Amino acid sequence: MVPTKFALLVVSLLPALLAAPHPDNPVVFACLKSETYVMGGVLLSAKQAASQIFDAIGVQLRWSCQDPARNAIVIRLAAHAPRDFRKGTLAYALPFAREGVRITAFYDRLEPILEDHMSFAGSVLGHVLAHEIAHVLKRVDSHTDTGLMRARWSERDFESMRFHALRFTPEDARFIRECVEREDPVQ
Repeated sequence: MVPTKFALLVVSLLPALLAAPHPDNPVVFACLKSETYVMGGVLLSAKQAASQIFDAIGVQLRWSCQDPARNAIVIRLAAHAPRDFRKGTLAYALPFAREGVRITAFYDRLEPILEDHMSFAGSVLGHVLAHEIAHVLKRVDSHTDTGLMRARWSERDFESMRFHALRFTPEDARFIRECVEREDPVQ
């Protein structure tokens, strides 16, 4: 039993070990402001998951709301979506905005999904955050047919999130990195 647990631990840590940030990678700052209670540990796990997703494409995602001199991508985790807001939308980005809240996520719409995937809820939320941050970095509101930038995720996609296997396509990864390198790296 112990070798099995050790093997599972190594496999679960492998994405983080392989995607360790390189000091020369461009840096993007994000600030997550929650307006509601979120299940214990989910926000921290979500930030870690989103950071790992970006580390894997050579972009460092750092979380901070402390330094007003940095133009961080501000993310608002709202308690509720407006009543008539697009049905099924979990979050949205304002990819052409240069400041202020550029991403809004709706916890009332996310919570049932997180509860359905309780053992890896932080990873699911991290993928949502990474998806929306990518819209801001790429300055596009379009989606892809596959990968993390799909408009709608299937149950298979959610299961991939358990193992951090839902990623940006190579084209998206290249474009995001190019956009970040072209802009001021603090975003």
